[in-house]
Amino acid sequence: MQFKISLLALLISFSSINSTSAQDSEIRSLFQKMERVLTTRDLNGVMEIWSAQGELFTLAGGIFKGHTEIRELFNQSFSGTYKEAKYEFFIQNVRLTDSDHASVDGVWKVTNGGPPNYPSCGIFLYLLSREN
Repeated sequence: MQFKISLLALLISFSSINSTSAQDSEIRSLFQKMERVLTTRDLNGVMEIWSAQGELFTLAGGIFKGHTEIRELFNQSFSGTYKEAKYEFFIQNVRLTDSDHASVDGVWKVTNGGPPNYPSCGIFLYLLSREN
């Protein structure tokens, strides 16, 4: 069996529309809030910005689905090696597929936290959906 790139194909195949300044500002505000709730270890704040059906894929190969699993991951992280961490997200691109869906990519950085020999920065891709 061979590894195949599927996410890149998805990103190339959808047609994106330009975000309005209001949409761009809303998304950038979400990432500012994410920096704040992660750095202050506000578990309820993390859950407010994460979709109940959301998924999280970690660098170590973990896959966490839904609020219960994602909450537990952050709860362990906040009381473990990331208890003093500061999180930063540097957005490179915001792409809208329609008025309710967007992809956001960029660079993340964590200082003062993480296991030994684990990356302190990398690239991210978030897929966002507007929810009521």
